[in-house]
Amino acid sequence: AGTLRRSGTGTASFNGVEFQNDAGTLIDVTAGSLQLNTSGTLAGGTINAAPGASVILNGTNFATSGSFTGTGGGQVNLTSGTLTLGVGGATVNFPAGYFNWSGSAIVENGTLTNNGFIQLVSGTPQLNDATLDNAGTIINSGARIDFAGTSVLNNLVGATIDVTIAGASDFTANLGGINSVVHNAGTFQHSGAGILS
Repeated sequence: AGTLRRSGTGTASFNGVEFQNDAGTLIDVTAGSLQLNTSGTLAGGTINAAPGASVILNGTNFATSGSFTGTGGGQVNLTSGTLTLGVGGATVNFPAGYFNWSGSAIVENGTLTNNGFIQLVSGTPQLNDATLDNAGTIINSGARIDFAGTSVLNNLVGATIDVTIAGASDFTANLGGINSVVHNAGTFQHSGAGILS
């Protein structure tokens, strides 16, 4: 397994060339940002971003599988495009404040398991014929989760969903989904002011 390192300032982008990231590899951003503005394959691995650095996932479509971890004090930002989950799904295990899902980014056609922290920042992230199994913590600070197709959000035993949005706000929306459901077996809390719906 190899290492893809971004060590310069500013934003370096993949544009128009497919990016295939094999299992067991390391994406290491020590400065600036690495923007994956393309399509390809993400088959697991470690994504490290130093403080002030980031990996930006905003490609058209990534076939996504395997397990993803990372540290470093920076951020991994899923802002647009689609993660299409493979057989067996994918697992993310990132520290608090590290993995941020926002914009209109879609997770589709499989199961995404969260064993760490996911921050829902803004916009309308979408599940499309997908299941999100939360075994860790999901913090929603400003997003509305859209459900399309048959999609499920499972908050598992011992897991937490904390909605910190202040003011009257929609937490979920059904975009013509069939039998879409939020299933809580853990802790579902609203720590923001106002009315949540």
